[in-house]
Amino acid sequence: VYIIHHIIGGIFFSAGVIIEDCEPFIAYLLATELSTPFLNMHLAIDKNNPYRVIGSGLFALSFNLVRVLPIPIYLYALYQTLGYFSINKKSTLVTVCSLTTIPIPAILNGLWSVEIFRNVANAVSGGGDKEKKN
Repeated sequence: VYIIHHIIGGIFFSAGVIIEDCEPFIAYLLATELSTPFLNMHLAIDKNNPYRVIGSGLFALSFNLVRVLPIPIYLYALYQTLGYFSINKKSTLVTVCSLTTIPIPAILNGLWSVEIFRNVANAVSGGGDKEKKN
């Protein structure tokens, strides 16, 4: 899934740049990758290593700062561009692809943030330790 995600993203990023559409959305999506090194740190460090807590915390913080907090602005920008496609006589294919793919990252980031919040709450409350004891 990780590889497919990046292949599809690369195709749509490239298409957006080539047809000179949606550059602000592409820039935002590239900026969201600032949280990826912390995700990799979280995944690469052994669960028993105390540095994993730091990596996990940095991932949760960066994910919410660069992916979740901007979602309202991102969706408002999408709303503001609705007339852009007809005014600039963009093809139906470009319009449909843009309007159906642009909201997907915001939706996914919102859903993933719920899971990240649950994991952080579980770690802070000691819920993870209870599972290990059983």
